[in-house]
Amino acid sequence: MTDTPTPTDALPPRDPKTQVLQALDTLRCLFPLEQRIHNATPAQRHAYVSILATWIEGGIPAASLGDSASVQQLARLDAVEIGAEGIGCYPFSAADRTIQVAFDGVSVHAMCAIDALAIARLVAAETRVTSVCAVCGAPLACEVAANGALPHDQGQAPRVIWQTEARGGDHCSQTLCRYIRFICSGCKAPDSARLYTLAQATVIGNAFFSFQRALLAGARIAPAST
Repeated sequence: MTDTPTPTDALPPRDPKTQVLQALDTLRCLFPLEQRIHNATPAQRHAYVSILATWIEGGIPAASLGDSASVQQLARLDAVEIGAEGIGCYPFSAADRTIQVAFDGVSVHAMCAIDALAIARLVAAETRVTSVCAVCGAPLACEVAANGALPHDQGQAPRVIWQTEARGGDHCSQTLCRYIRFICSGCKAPDSARLYTLAQATVIGNAFFSFQRALLAGARIAPAST
């Protein structure tokens, strides 16, 4: 990713707010998605919003849309991911990555744990996120309100780990995303991982993808074919 600046690699601070801000800054450095879409051509942004709108409505954009020159360029920018299952668009994944998000009677896959927590605010609907612990493999679940907030009663809420030796590459879904996962409240995080509470990870996800809400609000574009 040649347009990626070098993130801060200092150890995570103890202050929870500073942890969130540092994580968000690092994520934007490793994967400058908002910047790439901002610098894209109008045709590419049009295609991007159409694909995103399909996911918002609970559909999966057809892989055949990848024949479009604009979508091909979006894939080269790593803004979308074209696969046999369809076209993924962060935070949504067409491929099964062991993290599912249910809302409004549909279920979709998320690229990573932070992405999964951001979907509720994007679709403006309560979501139920299910996955497995990255350490012990036990099933995990949590809920996110339609406004992106966490309900108070989460029981034994999972946490999110980010294995910091992972770095962005040509395809974020295969490099960075695979190392941002959920973990049981009782499991010890690997020494190489940064650990975030569910609330912290939700704030990071909502902030990172906030530009998508602005794009959708400012566009009147029909969803792509499914």
